[in-house]
Amino acid sequence: MKLLLDMNIPIRFSHLLAAKGIEAVRWSDVGLPNAADVEIMEYARGAILSIDLKNARLRILPI
Repeated sequence: MKLLLDMNIPIRFSHLLAAKGIEAVRWSDVGLPNAADVEIMEYARGAILSIDLKNARLRILPI
């Protein structure tokens, strides 16, 4: 499973997920903080799940 985590999710979550064998990357590690949602979603096409706690959204994306 590959996850894209929103910037407001603490880095420790990506470390916890990695310890469980789940690949996760934070947007702040791969993109600009002021990126448009369209840019983020384009990047997320390679992920199957996007978690955004600030806006309380959970998105399941096509692979």
